Amino acid sequence: MRCAYHPHLLFMKFRIPLVVTAAALVTLAASLLHAAEGPEAKKDPLEIGPFGIGSCHTNSRSAIIGGVVYHSSRVPQLKDAYIYGDEGSSEIFMLRNTGMTVTQNAVLFLDTGSRPSCFGFDPSNGDVLYAALRSGNNSIMKRIVSTVPSINTVELSDTNLIASGAGGNFGGTYTLLSSFDLTLPSSSWTPLATNSFDGLGNFSFTIPISLDDTQTFFKVRMP
Repeated sequence: MRCAYHPHLLFMKFRIPLVVTAAALVTLAASLLHAAEGPEAKKDPLEIGPFGIGSCHTNSRSAIIGGVVYHSSRVPQLKDAYIYGDEGSSEIFMLRNTGMTVTQNAVLFLDTGSRPSCFGFDPSNGDVLYAALRSGNNSIMKRIVSTVPSINTVELSDTNLIASGAGGNFGGTYTLLSSFDLTLPSSSWTPLATNSFDGLGNFSFTIPISLDDTQTFFKVRMP
């Protein structure tokens, strides 16, 4: 199967079928996922067998669409997870494993009516892309981004705290919050600044801090 994306993003030629029916999955060897550097087995909402996996055909699930292993650090929550979908239910899943043992298999989100048909990467930043067939004459390519931005680097320069992170909505806005008490709800944290993510969802900020403070916590909130 050839899978062509926007020429500025990605072009891939897959050597294995990406749309697998339930009947075919009964005899699908676990080594198929291993060859893609992904996990070798899956559990609910899929049935595990010693040599294959089968769709439960619940919640409109009809055909598993594999799938890629996420190696980028832009979305830390997905690091090294296997991302795949179901064409019938339009669900996107995240699966983790240790050897032949599945340690996590969860629905990331429901993209109603999208009918995902294949997965790939944006080579510029490692984002997971998937083709949404929809009704067939309005197909588009979509990108999986984090809904929870994370602060990845922090450094102290004199009395300024310099931090940066990733995983925000491209070009969207965020508010930097601070609190001396980590257990307080977000509504009780103090807003320090409102800024915008860049075109790739990255962000950075520099704020003055008091060296007399015993501890201060920071987090990023999106509208």
